Amino acid sequence: MSARPITVTLSAPFGAGGSAIGPKLAQRLGVPFYNRAIATAVSTELGIDLESVLVHDGRAPTGVGRLLSAVGRMQSGPLGGLDGYLFTEAPMVDEKEIAERTAGVVRDIADGDGGVILGRASAIVLAGHPNTVHVRLDGPIESRIKQAMQLSGMDEKTARARQGPTDAAREAYAKRLFGRDPRDPLLYHLILNSSAISWDACVEIMLTAVEDVTGPRA
Repeated sequence: MSARPITVTLSAPFGAGGSAIGPKLAQRLGVPFYNRAIATAVSTELGIDLESVLVHDGRAPTGVGRLLSAVGRMQSGPLGGLDGYLFTEAPMVDEKEIAERTAGVVRDIADGDGGVILGRASAIVLAGHPNTVHVRLDGPIESRIKQAMQLSGMDEKTARARQGPTDAAREAYAKRLFGRDPRDPLLYHLILNSSAISWDACVEIMLTAVEDVTGPRA
């Protein structure tokens, strides 16, 4: 592969399998996979708790209320193989500052050794960045709900209750703080229905796209 570091940004709504596909792609490319590590770096840099960063960077479905109307306080918690969250209290922090620091970490990754970055509006932050490929994983809502159930073991009622707020929160984060809709197809080199195409096939397709955009492997 090209000697230059390669970065792939992955945008993935609820149930699209980004947290499972991303590491597979990173392993094949021989680069790190970045998800919560970015939030950890931001929390350390700003001296605030990790949960506050996760809420404000669009990982929490309960974050949609705050992102849309600047009200509500939430805290995150693990849910199987997906990012799931619980309603609770969390301290007020400057979401714009968190977004700016998050964007800075994303740029540092692309300017450094590269990697596969999940979420964090990274396709918007790195738009036009050299040696970077932007991919959107998506699928029909019903298919993504079923896939989320398989990934996390949650029941159908829970999956349906979390799909809407989760997608809305992540869309609101990108729109409010970066001025773009993450569903805009013009942001991406490639859009895949990862609820219909097997994850291994998705990885192979993305590898082909990476080679085509950034140059052949060494």
